[in-house]
Amino acid sequence: MGVILGSCREEEPYVYKCEDGAVKFELFNDELNPRARLLEPGSFDMGFEIIQNENELYQKLFIAYLKKKIDFTTKSLIVISVKNNTRASVMSQSVTADCAHNRLTITADLRYWSTPVGGIDHVFAIVPKIPYNTAIKFIPKYSR
Repeated sequence: MGVILGSCREEEPYVYKCEDGAVKFELFNDELNPRARLLEPGSFDMGFEIIQNENELYQKLFIAYLKKKIDFTTKSLIVISVKNNTRASVMSQSVTADCAHNRLTITADLRYWSTPVGGIDHVFAIVPKIPYNTAIKFIPKYSR
């Protein structure tokens, strides 16, 4: 007769060990401009959501097509929403960490569309699992 030992205690979630500088990230659906958006982007010109699990993913986002599942046991999805007078597309982006301020900074190069139609644009980054209280700073760089 064998004995199985185990614990009923849930494992501690993996949390990003902060190191200043560049943070390795993935693109949502492997695209700079996936067909997804926040359902409630808020009333501010700029906002963000940190999505930590699959339930939040579907409660907070409209996703036209999900190509690739996110492993939320080790990753978090950051979604930035930006209100613009002229819509813009993400051309490139980067993520850096500032450990002293418990902050991730997402910088995105955005190119304006040719049609001057306002709306809300989104920037997505899948990063190693971070706590909800991580501050997010967004730096947009616009071009035509």
